[in-house]
Amino acid sequence: YKIFLMAAAIVAADGMEMTVISLLRKPLTSEWDLSDETFSLLGSSVFLGLLIGNMVGGSLADLFGRKKCIIGITVVFCLFGTVSAFAPDVYVFAVSRFFTGVGVGSMVPVSDSHLLEWSPNAWRAKLAMTLTGVAFALGAAFACVVGIVLQMTVPDDPAWWRYMLILCILPGLASLPFVCVYFPESPHWLLVNKKEGELEALLKQLAHDNGVEPLDEKCAPCSEAEEP
Repeated sequence: YKIFLMAAAIVAADGMEMTVISLLRKPLTSEWDLSDETFSLLGSSVFLGLLIGNMVGGSLADLFGRKKCIIGITVVFCLFGTVSAFAPDVYVFAVSRFFTGVGVGSMVPVSDSHLLEWSPNAWRAKLAMTLTGVAFALGAAFACVVGIVLQMTVPDDPAWWRYMLILCILPGLASLPFVCVYFPESPHWLLVNKKEGELEALLKQLAHDNGVEPLDEKCAPCSEAEEP
């Protein structure tokens, strides 16, 4: 459940980022005098980053480990999400939104696959669909609510869209310290990378968290583990 809640916060941030750009058409066009074509290219920068993130996220997780990858891409998402909120011109905004998309695109496949690895067989499909469906939808809905509230409360403030972008990184920012402290590494990754001591400690912690006694037998030697 802890893993699910942390992963859900990350996926909710994805839903917010995929929705927020469509809400910024009017303020961005007004502030930087953008044409329809330029705004379309600006919006595409996020989805280009999303595409690249989806393509490289799994490889980065295999290389550095699931936990380190989740922490790194969450930092990228929060950093460039903040930069886009304070962007002085459309070029900085486009670049920062691209890297925000890279972070978001990497988050979903890594967190989803990690959750599936830690989930009991009977719950895998339910948790995966809830993570990618409900959490994403809640993030998108939250972005819309934030936009509506800000337009109603500060309608004459031209910087309201900057406040919105800052609020949209809050799920990722709030989950980051919990991920650093409580997010477990992938047992499979530890086994494949011959980190037997860390793996045994992790399995003992898992048994403790679930209120069961760990097995007395040691893990199979990492040298016997077959790589996928």
